[in-house]
Amino acid sequence: MLKTLFSFIFCILFSNVDAQIGFNPPLTHYTNPYTVTVSGNGTLYFTTDGSTPTLSSSSSVNNFVVNIDQNKTIKVFLVDGSGTTSAIETKKYYTGNLPSVKIYFKPPSNWVSACTMSFMENPNSSNGLVYDPIYPGFQMTNTMCQGWFKKENLPYAYEDGFVYFNNCFPVPNIPGAIDTSGLIVGSVVYYDFSLGPITNPPACLLATKEADEKISLVKIMQNPVAESVQFDTDLKFKEYAILNFEGKIVKKDILKSNAIDVSFLPKGSYFVQLISNAKQNVIIQFIKN
Repeated sequence: MLKTLFSFIFCILFSNVDAQIGFNPPLTHYTNPYTVTVSGNGTLYFTTDGSTPTLSSSSSVNNFVVNIDQNKTIKVFLVDGSGTTSAIETKKYYTGNLPSVKIYFKPPSNWVSACTMSFMENPNSSNGLVYDPIYPGFQMTNTMCQGWFKKENLPYAYEDGFVYFNNCFPVPNIPGAIDTSGLIVGSVVYYDFSLGPITNPPACLLATKEADEKISLVKIMQNPVAESVQFDTDLKFKEYAILNFEGKIVKKDILKSNAIDVSFLPKGSYFVQLISNAKQNVIIQFIKN
């Protein structure tokens, strides 16, 4: 059920390639350099450095090939035979070794163990999402450092992803099972069950390299909600979309603050998609009371 749900959500929210433009291969990461073919019935205007393509950009009729010898962002639009211009489509491709995610978690003092569920958003896998398919996830190791647990060298290495922490019960949503909210993570994350994500971990956790690494987090402040979805983050988002549980967009607008009005929504389960100018693209699930 968990596998199906997240695959469904990801396909709806993150597969934004217009049917007029095709990208091959569908996977977006290989260890060695590889080529990507972009195709469409008309003239394709494109860039490979992440900049916005225009009619003055590089162009090709029907298809072009890009050599992925480093991480690249392809942006392209199509002008067909009738002069109709498509929307700009974006696809990010990766090569080489992906960063190893390091996760630190401080559970309540009465927990005897801690586990983490890890999910990958970027790069894309064959089905759009790589996840830990078996609840409760990966067992974390007690660092013996002020009650903190850690998990390093997860099986999934990724540029962007998110994690859940739990008390290692084998099945969610049963008496005694406890989960945290989902957290978007960068290469290192520190999460205190009582305080939430923190950027000032105890010195005993910090290696020299980790102290300088950026910590990227999105934390929902309260769930369920009545009037607004409020979140805390050090990321900069430019717009948002509210989607119902079927993935249909209910509202889309410019993001003006870290609080999104949802008072007009009927009761139920929803998602907020946060969109930035950079590579971050985040989903927050919430329940409207």
